[in-house]
Amino acid sequence: MLNSLIPKAWANDMPRSLFRGLFDLDRDLDTLFESGGTWWPAVEARTKDGELVLRCDLPGVDPSDIEVSLEGTTLTISGERRSEREEKEEGRRFSEVRYGRFERSLTVPDGIDPEKVTARYESGVLEVTVPLPAGHASRRVPIQIESHGSKKAA
Repeated sequence: MLNSLIPKAWANDMPRSLFRGLFDLDRDLDTLFESGGTWWPAVEARTKDGELVLRCDLPGVDPSDIEVSLEGTTLTISGERRSEREEKEEGRRFSEVRYGRFERSLTVPDGIDPEKVTARYESGVLEVTVPLPAGHASRRVPIQIESHGSKKAA
């Protein structure tokens, strides 16, 4: 929400823009209306040693059913979680596990070399490593806290 208040011209200069789009409006709206068989795996993102590292929880998904693609500044993780249960069973069934197709599209910085993006899958977690382009830096910005007339840095 707060990022929508930032003029687009400034967005590329802001370190936080790296994470913009990770939790997009589509996910929130579709979750609200529970659209059919689509589900959204949880994604965690961090930067480390000049790389963007994305971890995507995909338990029960066969690695051969996962695809990672990069088009411009959009990195997409898609695939399908297939149900292994026979539907011939009688009686009631309760499941909080979502099956079917999934797709997560994330905005990454401009200038990523697609040939250097790597992905590995282990124990139900997909890890995608994206080397950041040269010159893409971030820094911690101290916050001035004012309390009853006095100022101090956090």
